[in-house]
Amino acid sequence: MRHIFTQHKILSYIIAISGSACILFSYLVYQSNKTLIAINQSVFEYLIPSRLADEHLIWSYITHLGGPVGIGILTIAATVYFCYRHSYRLGILYSSSILATFGIVMYLKSLFAFERPVYEQAIETSFSYPSGHTAISAVFLILSSYIYTHQMQVKHKKVYIGIAVCISVSIAASRLFLGEHWLSDIVGGYLLAILCSSISILLFESHIAQKALQAKES
Repeated sequence: MRHIFTQHKILSYIIAISGSACILFSYLVYQSNKTLIAINQSVFEYLIPSRLADEHLIWSYITHLGGPVGIGILTIAATVYFCYRHSYRLGILYSSSILATFGIVMYLKSLFAFERPVYEQAIETSFSYPSGHTAISAVFLILSSYIYTHQMQVKHKKVYIGIAVCISVSIAASRLFLGEHWLSDIVGGYLLAILCSSISILLFESHIAQKALQAKES
């Protein structure tokens, strides 16, 4: 285990920082920090005029993209694609990471039992923290960016990363504009996504390095 972390120091630092931030921020949410609640309420009330405008339908389409159905279809498609190309490890990376993140999100929602904003047009009825749409879509996009920039020979890598960031931010913003989440839910979702995707990438790269070492020795 020590060998894994020493070979990937940057990822190890990201995991340590995001993990610590996730725990600390979740603790503030659990304790119903007054400052955090005030910020949540201020952002929610500030966006009320936007929810009454014509943009509501547009945000609805965007939010469906990052939902369980949308990300589920994309994950299955990506897994099938990589398995078809005999890149089974990449397919497993996608599917296992998304499933693990989804399971963690569901567990944390039931653990914190944080109520969603009271808004008459809101559709979701489950608990609020953390945002599942934000976390799951961010993990999918982070892994996609990693694969395209590190595991595949593609040009214009910065363009792919830029597109992924824009899509992720749009999905997270849609949850706020639709009144489905508090700002703290979005932040918690992103922290969890960074943590989960970093652990997945670390384990994946360690597996590749171990296989390469075994092949070299043989």
